[in-house]
Order: sequence, then structure tokens, then C-alpha cells
Amino acid sequence: MATLSSVVASLLLVFGADVVKPSIPVSNFFPFGHESGDSLLPNEDDAFESVQLSQPFNFFNASYDIAYVSINGVISFGSGKCIHLQYI
Repeated sequence: MATLSSVVASLLLVFGADVVKPSIPVSNFFPFGHESGDSLLPNEDDAFESVQLSQPFNFFNASYDIAYVSINGVISFGSGKCIHLQYI
């Protein structure tokens, strides 16, 4: 069984040093985490959290000052209800 270091060494030999790319430093991201005012969503299916927007978001003649973010990655306006639709 190959170890991770032997796999990486093999890739470097086959593809050259261009395979290994530096990661993006954390300092390039917006501030995040509890210290920046972020909160964790409950660890349950279809959980959501409301977020007060700093300025209204106008969309199709409606203005929203609160957004809802679900644990499933859905961002909605007007309510935090999660509606499951089947798409083909």
C-alpha cells in the first residue's frame, strides 16, 4: 500500500513541480468566525438563521432587510422555510 508521501513524490516525478500549488493564505479571505460575529447553525436538517442586512436588498419590486441562510446552503428572503422541490 502506497503512503501519501510516496504518491506525492511519484506525482512530482511524473508531472513536475507544477502539480504542487500553494494554497490561498487565510489573510486573503474576509474576516470570519465567532470573533467576526459569525454564528453556527443548529446541527439539524433544514435549520436556518436570519441575517440582518446592512442595507436593503431590492429584488423584483420588493425590498428585503433580512436574509435567511439554511444549513443546506440556501439563501432566501421573506421567510426561512425550506421547501424541497424535485428537479429533473
